[in-house]
Amino acid sequence: MTDSGSRSFLFIHSRLSYSFSSREKDERCKVKWSQEELGRLLGVSRQAINAIEREKHDPSLQLAFTISKVFNLPIEAIFMPTNLEPK
Repeated sequence: MTDSGSRSFLFIHSRLSYSFSSREKDERCKVKWSQEELGRLLGVSRQAINAIEREKHDPSLQLAFTISKVFNLPIEAIFMPTNLEPK
């Protein structure tokens, strides 16, 4: 991608409002892991898992991919954009 293409993407991205809906809790409960157990597997705190499940915090891209790998699901099966509307 050219430099001008990168700038265009950043401009468009900065004008969008988005949030993510997480199915992480559903998957965690299927395998009967506590928030603490999942957090230990992922290298994050129980509080971080709780915030993701309550949709108070969006995980980093790296953490989202790690969560999808732990549950052996595509990332979009766990984290779905809920609103992609211009600001």
